[in-house]
This record gives sequence, structure tokens and C-alpha cells, in this order.
Amino acid sequence: RQQLLAARDQRVRPGKDDKVLVSWNALMIHSMARGAAILQRSDWLDAACRAANFIRTEMRRDDGRLLHCWRLGEAKLDAYLDDYAYLIHALVSLYEASFDETWIDWAVELAEIVQDHFSDAGGGGFFFTADDHEQLIARNKDMQDASVPSGNAMAATALIRLGKLTGAQACLEAAEGAILAAVDMMQQAPNAMSQMLVACDMLLGPFQEIAILGGNTPTDTAAIIDRRWQTFLPRSVVARRNPASNTTDSKHLSGLFAGKQPADEVQVFVCENFSCQQPVQGREAADALWESLAAPPATD
Repeated sequence: RQQLLAARDQRVRPGKDDKVLVSWNALMIHSMARGAAILQRSDWLDAACRAANFIRTEMRRDDGRLLHCWRLGEAKLDAYLDDYAYLIHALVSLYEASFDETWIDWAVELAEIVQDHFSDAGGGGFFFTADDHEQLIARNKDMQDASVPSGNAMAATALIRLGKLTGAQACLEAAEGAILAAVDMMQQAPNAMSQMLVACDMLLGPFQEIAILGGNTPTDTAAIIDRRWQTFLPRSVVARRNPASNTTDSKHLSGLFAGKQPADEVQVFVCENFSCQQPVQGREAADALWESLAAPPATD
């Protein structure tokens, strides 16, 4: 081993990549948050929250715009579409794992920046750089996935999820524009458009908004949420409010919970486009609901 070390020491050591990127961290935040929800790993959720809070405190300009890269205490470079799209997606997942509505407030803020500064009003979809970025020969609009999903595909996915939670029609229309701009490419090279196909599937639906209103037994609410995460429901978002908590409610979720009154037992509302079915109450009814939602559609 000493001889091997001596031989290696004669070579130039590879550079150490210790920069922090919003986009790559956002991919990890989403994964940690979703894993925490499914496997009930509070330590993973804590790690995801720490990473998101780091971006919020260390990688933003005073006006709320993101900075792409952080290293050795300095954040720099205006963020790209991937940074915003991945982070919005991650914040929705972080909300679904924690039900901390401040994550939704931030996601809405970032979504507005994307629509204001990255949109291609003429052709649909989003440019890789903002309209006030440094002047380039051309503003690229990447549609195909590479080693990571394309910014346009992730923006469409994230905006659909956020729009379904908040009722923001502008988010859904922007997502639809990105998908329509990629239709030809999805038909010609579907293997290169996996994430955009996911977004297209979500947009076509059916897509459920699931609103959970806690009752007087927190353990029942927790059990129902855990059972939901054991059920594969890819075209859905889930929100929860507990009337007994002292948390501040986000105005962006008020539409989903409008008119829903708390009861002694936890209630689960299944909605499509904010049109909600009668709620089911209690753990047994909720278990049956998850099974019915996950069941394949009936065929004639």
C-alpha cells in the first residue's frame, strides 16, 4: 500500500469539486422529502429542510431571485431555469412531507419569477436563461432530458403540481404551453422526453387534489397520511390542515380548504379542479379510499 501511495503521489491530484448548486441540491431535497414521507424518516426530512433553508438564506439576492452557485461563503451567478424548476418541484414535495405552508409560499414566489422572466411568450415553454440575464448570442430552450431532466419538463411538472394545490390557473397554462411546445419531440424521440411525458400524463389526468382536515385524534391523522404514502398515486397532490394547530395558514391554499369544516374525526376530501366529493371520515374509510384511487380503471 505504501508503494501504491508513493506512485499515486507522483501524479497531479484531481481537483476537488465542493461547490453547491441550487439545481443539484433541489433534486436531492425532493428525493429526501419524498423518501421521508414514504419511509417515515424524520432525519431525512430534517436534512431536506436544512438544505432548502440554506438556499433560502445563502443563495438568494435581496429581491428574492436565486443565485446558481455557492462556494467558500460566496453565492454568485444568476440562476438558470433548471435551478428554479427543480427547486419549485422540491418545495412542493417538502410541503407534502411536512405540511409547512411556508414552503408553498416560497414555491409560488419562484413560480412567478419563472413565468415573468423565463417564458417564451411566442413559442411556449421556457428559456434556459432569464430575460435580464447577461446578453448571449441566443437564448436556448432545452426540451430533451440528459443526465438530469430538462428544465422545461421539470418546470411543467412543478407548475402542474403547484397549480393543482393552489388553484393558480396561470401555472397550469404555462405548463400546458411547455408541453405543447414539445409535442413533436415527444412523438419523434420519446426516450429523450421521459420527464415531459410524465408532465403530459399529469396534465391529461385524471388528477386529484387530496385535502386532509385533521380531527381530534392526531394519531389517526398521522396513520391516514402514512397509508396514503404507501399507495402509488402519481397524479395527485396532498394537503393537510389541523384546526387545532397554531401554524399560520398560507393564503395560497385557502381555495382548496374553502368551505371545509372540521369534525371530531379526520376527514379526507378528494377533489378534481377544486370540485370535491363528500369527505370520508376515519381510518377504515380512508384506507378503502386509497385502495379505490389506486385501482386500475374499469374496462368494458
